[in-house]
Amino acid sequence: MPGLRHLQLVGNSLTNTGLTAILDGCPHLEHLDLRKCFNVRLEGDLEKRCSERIKELRRPSDSTADHPYGFNIEDLLGPNNYLWDDSTAGYPYGTNDYDLSDDWDEFY
Repeated sequence: MPGLRHLQLVGNSLTNTGLTAILDGCPHLEHLDLRKCFNVRLEGDLEKRCSERIKELRRPSDSTADHPYGFNIEDLLGPNNYLWDDSTAGYPYGTNDYDLSDDWDEFY
C-alpha cells in the first residue's frame, strides 16, 4: 500500500518483522499507532527508522486514554484470562490437543 499515510494497529499482534514490512511497503506513512502492540520492540535501527520517517508515532507503551473506543488489556484476554489464541480455543489453561496428549507416558 504505497499510498498509505495513516495506520492504526492498537492491540495488534504485530511483530518487528511485520513492522519492517509495513515500513518497506508504505513509504509515505506519516501516522502510525502501535499502542498495545506488545510484540513490537522499538529499539536500534527500527526505532531510528520509525523516528525519522513517522511524523506521529504512538509507541506500544503509550497511553490509550485518548483512544475513541476505550481499550484495555482485558479486551485481549480470552475467557480464562490468558491472551486469546484461536489454536487454544476451548482448551483449559491455553493448551491444545498436542499438549493434552500422553506421548510421554512411556517415560514415567
